[in-house]
Amino acid sequence: VPIQEIRDCGVEDDRLMHVISESVKTVMGEDPLRPLVLGGDHSISYPVVRAVSEKLGGPVDILHLDAHPDIYDAFEGNTYSHASSFARIMEGGYARRLLQ
Repeated sequence: VPIQEIRDCGVEDDRLMHVISESVKTVMGEDPLRPLVLGGDHSISYPVVRAVSEKLGGPVDILHLDAHPDIYDAFEGNTYSHASSFARIMEGGYARRLLQ
């Protein structure tokens, strides 16, 4: 199974979120493969949930276990930061329910 790592690569945030989402959708389209996504922080959650929601055709239910909710509008000026991922998920309508 191919493995790909995306690091700090100098790509603007909007473009990077798109690349991650499209990569997850590609894997979801390859039967019987299912994406296994490992990230260093919660900034990866938004593009992954967006891809799953779009690929499945609607919002998903999320159970999020963490010490903090990650629902800042922006953290240190970054709307895609690790502290803002679930704000973007809810804002985009990608989750039907978010249990934290």
